[in-house]
Amino acid sequence: MSKCAIIPSMKSKHVIVAFTIGNTAGRECLSGVFNFMNAGHDWKISFLQNPGELTPEAVDNAIRTGVDGVITGFKERTPGMITLENSAIPVVFTDYPRCETPDSSRRNFLIRNDDILIGREAARYLISRSSFRSYAFIPTPTHTRWSTLRERGFRLQLME
Repeated sequence: MSKCAIIPSMKSKHVIVAFTIGNTAGRECLSGVFNFMNAGHDWKISFLQNPGELTPEAVDNAIRTGVDGVITGFKERTPGMITLENSAIPVVFTDYPRCETPDSSRRNFLIRNDDILIGREAARYLISRSSFRSYAFIPTPTHTRWSTLRERGFRLQLME
């Protein structure tokens, strides 16, 4: 008598993926989602490219249809984003408006780079590879939050 292993069937997950893909960061996040799916994870995704598409009605509809989760990089705190944050849907934020953090008492999660450490590591690398007497950091023209923090880390490392 042979023994058979019973393998439970994994239900396909319905995930809303909401990113602006007009910038490199959004395209890389979307690429990461596709890599995850190509590794054998059964996801059905609904893709939103515009924060205006994520309305309170869209969130309510997602709840009614049984969406399993949301991954978003939208920076705008629209009424739809507020409805999403306050819902029971698990949400992974890859960015968040105004340098705040989402309400973690709900099923909200924030993934953020340690930009100060990235700046420090860049300076360490340059110091280890050269004998330069001076160094420079070129920030983004709009002085974005991540660029400002990386510059701070770069400067801190050079002062040690």
